[in-house]
Amino acid sequence: MNSIDFTSGTSWKQILGFAIPLMLGNFFQLTYNVCDSIIVGRFASKEALAAIGTSDSILTLLTLAVSGICIGASVLMSQFFGAHQFKEMQEEFSTLLCMGSVFGMIVMILGLLSCEMILKSMNVPYEILSSAKLYLNISFSGLPFIVLYNICSSGLRSISNAKIPTLSLILSSITNIGLDLLFVCGFSWSVFGAGLATVLSQALSFFICLFYIQRKEKRLKMSFVCKKEYMYLTMRYGFFSALQQCAQPIGKLCIQGMVNSLGIYAMAAFNAIGKIEDIGLVPGRTLSDAMMTFVAQNKGANQEKRMEKGFKEGMFLEFVFGLCISFLLFCFRKPLMSLFTDNESIIYQGISYFSVMFIAYALSNLANGNQGYFRGIGKMKITLLGTITQISIRTIASFIWIEKYCLKGVGFACMTGWIVQFIWQWLYHYKYIKKSLS
Repeated sequence: MNSIDFTSGTSWKQILGFAIPLMLGNFFQLTYNVCDSIIVGRFASKEALAAIGTSDSILTLLTLAVSGICIGASVLMSQFFGAHQFKEMQEEFSTLLCMGSVFGMIVMILGLLSCEMILKSMNVPYEILSSAKLYLNISFSGLPFIVLYNICSSGLRSISNAKIPTLSLILSSITNIGLDLLFVCGFSWSVFGAGLATVLSQALSFFICLFYIQRKEKRLKMSFVCKKEYMYLTMRYGFFSALQQCAQPIGKLCIQGMVNSLGIYAMAAFNAIGKIEDIGLVPGRTLSDAMMTFVAQNKGANQEKRMEKGFKEGMFLEFVFGLCISFLLFCFRKPLMSLFTDNESIIYQGISYFSVMFIAYALSNLANGNQGYFRGIGKMKITLLGTITQISIRTIASFIWIEKYCLKGVGFACMTGWIVQFIWQWLYHYKYIKKSLS
């Protein structure tokens, strides 16, 4: 068995041991995304790269929505696991698989039927419309695999098994890069080749997880059970989590619109900043996922004191990792920006952003730690309100400061949003603990 029982043992070692494989998988996935763009950009055309980039924004929102629903279901399964209610856990997993299969097919069909309308509503230039439509159609065809992989992955992570989801991500990422080279470089299939490579690698990640569950993990073994009560619980938990997952990128799109008004150099700098931050924020997010599973299992086992002890140790890990990331990004801000361009103006704007964000990543990690705790106890509305508060303040502050301070203003706004989110959620946590102990 590759799973860990979070209801006994050394809390911080378990949280860190669970988070590290998740970090590795996320790093591989981000590396693949960069490699995919490089291969298409260098061996296809700039039009193909633009078409894929346009389509990815749509697919990212759908993936985050699916991920949010699976987070809600994962909390339920973790609580059942902590309470040793393995029959209920298996029924929840089977119900989720049935729901996911139907949802994936419906969204796939709707996406294929409305693909061109979606792209036209986004004002996609005519010269790349056909390529974007082709790539999006292929991606919609593979959407059921994304849904089913997320379900299998959330099931395994709910019982503290991070190794198999990580292994499947690593293998699928390597496969995707290999198929990109074959289809795009070797066969010159351009957008079609890139889309096909992605779908095949997504299918591989799903089948790896499913094969392991069916052969090794009897507690999650698939059965044809779909219970109404579990459907209701899954949607109750998953709905707010899905909204929370989607709120962040929507807010970022608003800020991107403001950055676009600063000109092409600021746009290029902000794009590079986003790529660097995606990697820098991985440790905080994966530690948050680990804390969510830890808290959920101990809540199911009615171990309130251990739950709080693990939360405090997890928050310490979040803070330490956050300080390390802040230090590294500050010290290497120029070399990191120089990886993307040799234009001094773009590099300078990136440096100015990271200079004001020196301590901010520790704040982001602490806010993520609070989010993991509230997800673990099933308070999905609090995580949604926290994210909406943070992104609203961030967007409004960016609007106020961007004209005077450019990307520095966006950095100040980002830091302000994280500070408010952390303080608000910390106060709510204190209130929750006081109430539960009285």
